Amino acid sequence: MTIPEDCEKATIQGVPMQLITDDDKSQLMAQEQYDTGYHECIMKNGTFIFTTNDQHKLQSLFKRKCKRLFRIKK
Repeated sequence: MTIPEDCEKATIQGVPMQLITDDDKSQLMAQEQYDTGYHECIMKNGTFIFTTNDQHKLQSLFKRKCKRLFRIKK
């Protein structure tokens, strides 16, 4: 399954994806130094943070909100 870049709502393996800010992402990844199980995946369609259980089943899924750049038409 592919999550489109502009996707704001998705459920993967029964786990709802949550949008997070850059600050939220930084806080989650700062916890990783304590081996909390947060994993970061930087892909073409966005940056994702996720956790899995002992059986490697998805437990949580976060997507960093993208900053949109707007072009002004002349």
